[in-house]
Amino acid sequence: MLNIQIGGGQYNDVNNNVFIRIKHIHKLAGKAKERKLQGLFIIEGARELSLAQTGHYSLDSVYICPELFEKTEYPNVLQSVPSTILYEVSIPVFQKIAYREGSDGILALAISKPHQLADLKLPSNPFLIILESVEKPGNLGAILRTADASGASGIIVCDPLTDIYNPNVIRSSVGCLFTVPIAVSSNEEALAFLKTNKITSYAAELKAAQWYQETDFTSPCAIIMGTDDHSLICERIWRPSVSGSPRSSNMRSGLCEIIYVMALLPFSAIIALYPDRDKMTFMKEAIFFSSSTINIFSVLVNSKFIK
Repeated sequence: MLNIQIGGGQYNDVNNNVFIRIKHIHKLAGKAKERKLQGLFIIEGARELSLAQTGHYSLDSVYICPELFEKTEYPNVLQSVPSTILYEVSIPVFQKIAYREGSDGILALAISKPHQLADLKLPSNPFLIILESVEKPGNLGAILRTADASGASGIIVCDPLTDIYNPNVIRSSVGCLFTVPIAVSSNEEALAFLKTNKITSYAAELKAAQWYQETDFTSPCAIIMGTDDHSLICERIWRPSVSGSPRSSNMRSGLCEIIYVMALLPFSAIIALYPDRDKMTFMKEAIFFSSSTINIFSVLVNSKFIK
């Protein structure tokens, strides 16, 4: 294990300068261009790192502060980390490289993946989420959480305005970036992919005749979510329950609501649990659930698993 000390100026580091490493990490945290150029990104937190390991991400280097790490709930995360890439740092050094509060004393630089559409492996009855020009890292992270909880087959991010390896994406997704299959492509590539794989695409339109609660999502399908009126061309549209202009609706809240309803299909499985509820009453009540309830309940009744 390599020891880095900042206070007394004594350290043993392969680059012979701890400040170079600090500057390097700061660049990766703040600039998407730097992450793309180096093919590296930051993972902070033992839980997130354990999920990255499960997702078969390769690590470039790992920095650990023993005083903080001893309180972690994931002490075994280091078992598969080679000692040659493990750096022990002091609290002052770790505070300089950490980007979030309440960290458990571990930060890693990982090697990014290409996320090509061709590498997206689909089940026989896939359910995809397609995001067009998503801009806010927090939105992408929240949608990744929902996708993970609902058992979505994958996410396709089209023409993104934010880097999927932005530290705030990883933080807000609580590591679900590593558990949900994800591909990055252009709009045209995504549409061609759907056509090739015979996946029906759906999008929301406030003036559509059919409510989304009345739409059958049990066959191979993809939900397309855009940030404005100029969304991807889709095959079918349905009417969401939100009011106001399309720009006023929140992307992640709308998607959570839609996925929740999809997770209630087929109705027979749900009505069996609640025999005193008719279909429409149940569906009307469903839209008032919070996104956290959506995430939990979707796991239990996802339409791709209950037949």
